[in-house]
Amino acid sequence: MNPNRTYEENMAALKKVLTQRTYTALSHRNIEFVLKYQNASLQELAAYLRRRQAELRHIPGRTEIIGGDFIELRFRGWVNALEAIGVSRELAAKRSTPALEKTALFQAEFNTQRELDKAAKAEAKKQNKAKEKPQIQGKGRRFRADLLLDEKITGRTMYALELQGFKCPQNKNVRKTQEFKAEYQRQLTKFRQEQAAEKEAKRAARQAERQEPAAEESAQ
Repeated sequence: MNPNRTYEENMAALKKVLTQRTYTALSHRNIEFVLKYQNASLQELAAYLRRRQAELRHIPGRTEIIGGDFIELRFRGWVNALEAIGVSRELAAKRSTPALEKTALFQAEFNTQRELDKAAKAEAKKQNKAKEKPQIQGKGRRFRADLLLDEKITGRTMYALELQGFKCPQNKNVRKTQEFKAEYQRQLTKFRQEQAAEKEAKRAARQAERQEPAAEESAQ
């Protein structure tokens, strides 16, 4: 804790750090899920989704489970994934996607990170070490945005490889294969082009909105 800040300010700073760690931890878990289920059939993914539904005791939203984005890609839509576990299309279509920070999944991981933080501080105090400021960026670290981008591109890459009929050799990390590396770069380039096009479309829309009032005034 910083002695120069109020208790509320220290709590807000701690929450910000734990939220960052929670996003990072969930990104790693999602990447691990993709690697584990890279060759899974739709039936196996449906069985996994069905287990998560039983644990949640309600129709799961994509953000409520680990692997939600990957499952959505494999089934070509979350509605299709829910239909595969017996949910009617009408109910599936009505299922909203809650914000990640509002889910039980996020809260559980946040609590885990809070306990890890407490344990780390207790150990540091026990060893009488000076408290170090949490490292958000530096050598060997990446911003949360980088991890989230890697998670998204990894999912798109695995889906593309599946459509191509690629099968990863046993006992080999798919991320180390030439096929994965090449497709990953293609998907990354495509994603950036999509983002650029979307940004340009929004810019053009804003410009058009600004021009409309001027056009109306000149017409009068």
